[in-house]
Amino acid sequence: MRKKTTARSPIKPAPKKRVKFVLEKGESSKGPDENVEVTEITWGVRGKRSSSSAQVRGPVVDVVDEQPVQTTTRKWKDIDAYGSPSGLQRLIGQLNEKQKDDIKEINFGGLLTLKLTQFYQGMVPFLLGAYHPKSRRFHVDDNKECFLTVYDVYDVFMLPCDTGKKVIVATNKKSDKHHMEYVQLWRDKFGLAPNKELSGEIVASEILKLKDGRDDFKRYFVLFVMGTVLAPKAYKNVDLHLVPSVKDVGEIGTFDWCAYVLEELGDAVSKWRSKDLKNVGGCMLFLQIVYFHRLTWQSLKASSEIPLIQHWDTKHLRTRVEEERKAAEEMKGRYGLGEWDTTTYPIGRERILVAKKEKNPIIELSQSGHGRTVTYRVPDDLLTNEEIRQQAKNSVR
Repeated sequence: MRKKTTARSPIKPAPKKRVKFVLEKGESSKGPDENVEVTEITWGVRGKRSSSSAQVRGPVVDVVDEQPVQTTTRKWKDIDAYGSPSGLQRLIGQLNEKQKDDIKEINFGGLLTLKLTQFYQGMVPFLLGAYHPKSRRFHVDDNKECFLTVYDVYDVFMLPCDTGKKVIVATNKKSDKHHMEYVQLWRDKFGLAPNKELSGEIVASEILKLKDGRDDFKRYFVLFVMGTVLAPKAYKNVDLHLVPSVKDVGEIGTFDWCAYVLEELGDAVSKWRSKDLKNVGGCMLFLQIVYFHRLTWQSLKASSEIPLIQHWDTKHLRTRVEEERKAAEEMKGRYGLGEWDTTTYPIGRERILVAKKEKNPIIELSQSGHGRTVTYRVPDDLLTNEEIRQQAKNSVR
């Protein structure tokens, strides 16, 4: 028997977007778009997965048009986020004053205020759902969002920021051959076999041996903090592709490390979503601290003195998270209950821009009907022509 066929309509329906949502338990309402197909629901706390046709509400994880989407159910206990600050906090506690001075010299001194020994893994699904790496939008709820910039990274850690100089990362491109040769020198230095990564524990032990600080100490410290906390790509390993940026110690503080941290976070979150990985890299600690300072909890506003990382220890953080979770369960809500601060942050932006102006003698360039006008910032200790002439006369006498 022949199968019946029907003529295709010349009018095509609007294409559906495949969307993944991250939700908290007990949350549901209409979806954001009638032409959206829900392909995955992920719970921020333990809960059952709803059907793919469910109408849900929550921060959109990603929107992918005409591409296959992984439909594996993810729970918070299935996600392991790299970047625990425990190793760095222990290391800082063992440094002497000379070593700390060297860290300040390369403009990484803000990290010395770190007190946290861990970040709360239970918040990771929520943070992943709230952060949109392409637009850098941190969306907690309606009317509770912000767009993260390098200045927000500066607020949290006070790393070198907005310097106009990109961090050098070695690649396998032919044009990068000289950088890869330098990477190999480091691999040989530590006796690493092919495809073997350098452990952060080994680097930490080398750091502690260098009691007098100096150049190698500074190099090791930057590689350690980037690989284990600020831009982790693997569990407690150091990324040797960064060694070109620490080759010249005098240049370390001139790179835009805040931009690097933000870029690596975006890459890590995008990679985690697209490949449905169990582990996620990037600085989840940064997102946590941003959230805690933007959200006013129980009418108590966290201090805005930077670096913001200094205001949190493990006990304080755990108390805040547990209180929010308890309130969310009682109100059948989720994280984000409170007032969102839209005016305070970022704090460091003005400070950085002022510093850049002071270094740059040209502070204003304008144009009018009378031509172009250039305004220069003259150092306070610069002598005038009259003062120079007077000193010259005095010297001759």
